[in-house]
Amino acid sequence: MMAAELNGSKNCAVDSVLNLYCEKGMQEDERKQLNKMQQFFVNIYNKHTSYGFLLFVIVIHLYLIVQRCIELQDQNAAVIIAKLAGQLLHFDAVLVLLLILRRIITWLRTIGLDCILPLERNVHIHKMVGWTIIAFSFIHAVAHLANYGVISLNEKLYYSTALMETHRNAGLVHGTVVPTGFALFGILMIMGTFAHQKIRKSGRFELFYWTHFLYVPFFILLLIHARNAWKWLVVPLLLYAFEVINRTISIYFGRGKTDITLINTLPNDVVHLRIRRPDDFEYQCGDWLFINIPQVAKYEWHAFTISSEPEALDYLTLHIRVVGGWTGRLKTLCKTHKRVLKYEECLILQRESRLSVLDRTIQEILTTHKVDIPVRLDGPYAGSTTSTWNYEHCIYVAGGIGVTPFASLLQSIMRQFKDSMTKCANCSHSNCSRIPASMGKLKHVEFLWVNRHLLNFKWFLQLLLDLEEEKKAAGDVMENFFNIRLYQTGKTDVNERPNLIRKCDSVNCADPWKSLVTCDCKLKHIKHLLNFGRPDWDKVFTQVKDRNLGRVCVFYCGPTSMGVALKEKCKKFGFSFVKELS
Repeated sequence: MMAAELNGSKNCAVDSVLNLYCEKGMQEDERKQLNKMQQFFVNIYNKHTSYGFLLFVIVIHLYLIVQRCIELQDQNAAVIIAKLAGQLLHFDAVLVLLLILRRIITWLRTIGLDCILPLERNVHIHKMVGWTIIAFSFIHAVAHLANYGVISLNEKLYYSTALMETHRNAGLVHGTVVPTGFALFGILMIMGTFAHQKIRKSGRFELFYWTHFLYVPFFILLLIHARNAWKWLVVPLLLYAFEVINRTISIYFGRGKTDITLINTLPNDVVHLRIRRPDDFEYQCGDWLFINIPQVAKYEWHAFTISSEPEALDYLTLHIRVVGGWTGRLKTLCKTHKRVLKYEECLILQRESRLSVLDRTIQEILTTHKVDIPVRLDGPYAGSTTSTWNYEHCIYVAGGIGVTPFASLLQSIMRQFKDSMTKCANCSHSNCSRIPASMGKLKHVEFLWVNRHLLNFKWFLQLLLDLEEEKKAAGDVMENFFNIRLYQTGKTDVNERPNLIRKCDSVNCADPWKSLVTCDCKLKHIKHLLNFGRPDWDKVFTQVKDRNLGRVCVFYCGPTSMGVALKEKCKKFGFSFVKELS
């Protein structure tokens, strides 16, 4: 009996332990479920502008579908589908035009409407709407062709006769419905094919650029093809015409005319341009522009992010990666202006031109050429990083040459801290007692720059060094505000790493200008920032979350593959994610 009682007590103990584990398991499952729900709602909140706009577009589409179905309820299915798709095409044509009004969109962002509209994603939405136009055009065409088949059977006509004669009086110009329809569909196929990312990123950007000008005959033919199309398109076309005229006047007769004052090549095929800043050329950190260099290509315009800070009043800079085509010709132009400078000339050039932190490495100065190459600028236009001041904690992640928008931001932040420094009343020491009010809500910045090659850090090496110096000079406030991490991922430089750093250590760097002539780079000064291998995003984001400073936003510019991984991690941790689109 005692044995039975003992066994019973053991069973009770086992049952209680099992129940405890079950309860813990249930708690963990509930916690995981809660985390998923939190991630879902955080994701909705972070993308509320995009989801709100998408909902608005879907509602409009549904309204047009219902309206058209009621109007055409007596018609056959082919006619209903064809005219329904045509009505949706009218709305999407309006939308695709409004999404490329760059100056109006930039103005809307400056007045704060980006908090209710997804203005930073206008290019992405423009692409999506473009593909929906192609899809609805296909449905519209197939449904009409099917309807002509029905008519030819019912009326006992040849299909060609039914095709050409049935709706002869339709359209703005009689007898043009069918030929303009085929022409419109052909134009869309050409534009859609060459707008694909594989074409744009293959070094044949010109194919996309020139075929996209087919939008002009597209809208002309659309007005002729559909009798009521003008009612939809008159306002968007007038707005677009106004913007084109305004841009043309600015480019050719206003602030768009300027010239390149310095041009040089950086390691691993990057060209650095220093451009004289026009008097009324006002821009913000992360803004971008279109540039036309007639000596490279007379009619081509290409978009690049401005890498200098807005506080630099007499110049602006661009860093351009050479990938062939137009950029290859730009590198050739740089070589034609090449002039080897002596060390003394470098120092004179540095003093006379008051070079920025981006230009002050002797390695760059040795291949810097004072030139006057005429260029035209179209812009500036608001970039995705302009909302950085609306968040308490920002993570800037750059992949390769994607560092350019963050270079502008970091320089601007450094300048703001420098301007806010005050002298101590008892001594001459200056420091910063608090975060500048111009930073808005921003309390902390994490800057992560990922490069395949070690030498790529030389693109903005002097900026990194100046940031480190400024952190020390400004005191604890800036030390706590900034955190810089550099990652080198490429396998080819494994043997170079110790050699480069050891070579720098062996040189007497009392004169930083002269030392750069004799050693490869100043990498020894940023050794404490360098990490070899890919970032551990879980570890980085956990550290960020533990700070608990408020809303966190990850701003990313770089390769798509890394962007996809980052986006998933942001969903996991409930961070906002903003990608600079290309």
